[in-house]
Amino acid sequence: MLLIRDEVANMVWASSVACRLPSGETKRDSEAGYETRHFFERPAEPAAAPVPGAGGAKVRYRVMEGVAENLIPFVPVHVPRLLT
Repeated sequence: MLLIRDEVANMVWASSVACRLPSGETKRDSEAGYETRHFFERPAEPAAAPVPGAGGAKVRYRVMEGVAENLIPFVPVHVPRLLT
């Protein structure tokens, strides 16, 4: 398990490297995540056509559409301090 600090989003992510399959074999989590996402997106409708950019624009941005399946966000939670 790897911990990754994302300073832009002010978050911490956990990333697993390998997972154990029901057969007992191990597989890279990135491969297993890709296969899982591909399985669930296959029956989905095709994506809409992209919106054309403004005339003369040299740069075009695309909002991130998702997170890799093997990334787990750590959500900060306030834990009240107990006074002794």
